[in-house]
Amino acid sequence: MFARRIGEHNPDGAARSAVQAVALGLIVATILALIGAPLAPRLLALMGASPAVVKQGSGFTRVMLAGNATVLMLFMINAIFRGAGDAAIAMRTLWLANALNIVLGPCFIFGLGPFPKLGLVGAAVATNIGRGTGALYAFSRLVRSGGRFDITRAHLRLEPAIMMRLLRLSATAAFQLFIGMASWMGLVRIIASFGTDAVAGYIVGIRVILFALLPSWGMSNAAATMVGQ
Repeated sequence: MFARRIGEHNPDGAARSAVQAVALGLIVATILALIGAPLAPRLLALMGASPAVVKQGSGFTRVMLAGNATVLMLFMINAIFRGAGDAAIAMRTLWLANALNIVLGPCFIFGLGPFPKLGLVGAAVATNIGRGTGALYAFSRLVRSGGRFDITRAHLRLEPAIMMRLLRLSATAAFQLFIGMASWMGLVRIIASFGTDAVAGYIVGIRVILFALLPSWGMSNAAATMVGQ
């Protein structure tokens, strides 16, 4: 929607869509946090995790679900910038978020210097701080004047019609991602029967594959922006 409004030379429509997207994202993130965080141990158990893994991983999962708004807002606002054709801000935002995550991760995990030693939970805390800082930076750039579109006080109201259109447009992509995620979760559930070491190796392998897929994601985002505009 943002790319289309920019392509139509309709900055007011782009600003309205951006505000509604941020509001909708906050609503979805709140629902996920309220429902998902308390169920963290049960979700891990459903995935086939052993009691020891559930005990160690529940804190990490609970913190990540409770703070999912930081991740959602980071990628939501970055999508707005990419749709507007300003990928440079999105790139700088991710640089900031990932740099903080890399630096703070060992500090909170191992308790380096003045930081508390939180173990696995520390990784979630560092991720939320890094992503949250990136989201705040992106939001500050979003509301500043002089960009491709300006958000004014008149745009700061809820418009259910635009929210519903955003939901309808995202439904197909969400279903496509759900298929991939469901298949991944199914494989993890099967591999969990071979033990914790097998699951750890599988997840490391998935991370390597995701790194190899980054160029395709970049090109797909660029194609979506160009076609939309």
